[in-house]
Amino acid sequence: MRKFTVRLFYVLFVIVFLESCNAPTVRIDVPEDMKKPYISEDTLVSLLVDIHLADGYLASNQKEFINHLKKIGIYKKEEGIKDFYASVFKKHGVKNPDFYKTLEYYSFHQDELLKIYERVLDSLNIKKDSIDVLH
Repeated sequence: MRKFTVRLFYVLFVIVFLESCNAPTVRIDVPEDMKKPYISEDTLVSLLVDIHLADGYLASNQKEFINHLKKIGIYKKEEGIKDFYASVFKKHGVKNPDFYKTLEYYSFHQDELLKIYERVLDSLNIKKDSIDVLH
């Protein structure tokens, strides 16, 4: 009888354990203001291309960038970088809050963001290839 009780305990334990692994799927409702992006897809692609180019420039020319900031009278690197990115947003006529709201929208629509980033990568590769041809 004792063996039967121990086996029954193990069987019940395994059943409870396996059932706990089958937790219900959590559904997240998209907020009303996230039903469409704030920035058009084409503008977002252009903006992201320029942001990534700016990142590359800052990463590869940081010393020259800091020297430039000192020349124009901005000594705080963070402020210079902030102004640098602000000029990218200004070029595309995009305001920071709209950009962040658009990113928030795409956090709910990740398949669309993936397609946008495929376009961004294509654009960056075209730019890279055109530079490679010159060298």
